[in-house]
Amino acid sequence: MSKKTAEISAAATTKVIEDGKLTSLTQVSKMLGLGKGSVSGSVAKRLRELVPTIDQMLAANKPAKPSKPAQPVKPAKGDPASEVKPKVAKKVVAAKPTKVKPVGKSAFPVPDCTPFRHSNGKISGYAQVFSILYANREKGIPRADLISKYQAWSKKPQINASYDVATVISSRENGSSHRSVANAAQTYYVERQSDWLKLHLISAKK
Repeated sequence: MSKKTAEISAAATTKVIEDGKLTSLTQVSKMLGLGKGSVSGSVAKRLRELVPTIDQMLAANKPAKPSKPAQPVKPAKGDPASEVKPKVAKKVVAAKPTKVKPVGKSAFPVPDCTPFRHSNGKISGYAQVFSILYANREKGIPRADLISKYQAWSKKPQINASYDVATVISSRENGSSHRSVANAAQTYYVERQSDWLKLHLISAKK
């Protein structure tokens, strides 16, 4: 099956910004499969033409900087407060760290039909996203649930987890997909009904 790079559109650009909480044009460019490095001037110009408010949208996704705590006022000499000895803080016993389930084990076993390889004996992120889709292939799964389940397994920040999910589900029935999964996507596509996702296998391998 021949692969085509999905055309840039205002709707697609807006969707990846909102879904992935993106904060820069470089991130948008990568999510749209326009390049792996920093965004070029021509691409940045094209994105701003498609979505005039793109800079404001990206800025809105950036976390607010924490305000600096107020500095304590030093008491003046001769002030009775300066003669008060500070209280000794009680020793706090550190809580035992919670054991984290190691990456590589999952409640969603990787099926034999997965087109994604393991890395150094561990389940790859793309393979795990595919496994969650496969486990829910009969009825489908909401995009938010897919990201949540994958994030719980990978321990990645939401924006990174959203990148992996967006890449795997980019394979469409018309043959288009993200360049990172161009070869793997020849064996499957993801049906979309709004934010509801359903995996379809198009390979003879079951």
